[in-house]
Amino acid sequence: MKKHWSTTLVIAGGLLTAASVLQAQSGSLPRYSNDTRIPISKEPLAPVPGTVTRIDVDGTNQNIMMPAPVRAFRIEDYSNLSQAQLAYYLATRDSLLIAIDRIALNKVVDPTVRNFAATQEQERTKHLAAVQHQVDRKGVGTEPIPNDYAQDRLRELVAQFDTMASGPAFDAAYMKVQYFEHQNEGQVLTVNKRNVHVEDFDDVVEHSIEGFAKVRDNSFAILTALGVTLP
Repeated sequence: MKKHWSTTLVIAGGLLTAASVLQAQSGSLPRYSNDTRIPISKEPLAPVPGTVTRIDVDGTNQNIMMPAPVRAFRIEDYSNLSQAQLAYYLATRDSLLIAIDRIALNKVVDPTVRNFAATQEQERTKHLAAVQHQVDRKGVGTEPIPNDYAQDRLRELVAQFDTMASGPAFDAAYMKVQYFEHQNEGQVLTVNKRNVHVEDFDDVVEHSIEGFAKVRDNSFAILTALGVTLP
């Protein structure tokens, strides 16, 4: 059977666009300097650029679209996590951000960004150990999150950072990821803290909310110094 292939390419805006997908659909995101209030956005989902390939087969109604772009982050999709799922959420984000930090240490060119990456790699490694202690010693456990597309997005970013050339564009992309990811993680922890029942783990969550807000604000300050404007 003869097949006709038609390809539709949507040109992505590079890694900076992929990084901006991490923002919590807030349009004009408020900037905070000294508080830890994190707004929950109700804005509609924005389209995510990517590459789409359509395959049409003669004589059939078969229409295959691939690959489906990873959707943009929405707090509503992560607003009812169990305690075990929240531990899973933290552990996976720690692991993926550590991987990004280690890539960044070999590629960033700005000294301030390099110091930031070194600090974050150390702090996230400590944070992962603290979460693992809660899982193993305090009975918190872990449970995978269904349709965890935000984790898929971070995995994509690890691969993209691994192949991206060193330079100012890398620095800007890395810092944008840090800003939006810590913003999103702070939101997820804030809305799900009510589901935490182990006291020690509650302390970890509370300290994480405070710490992630500081990293978010520090990221914004560095981006401003670099002359990078957030969407």
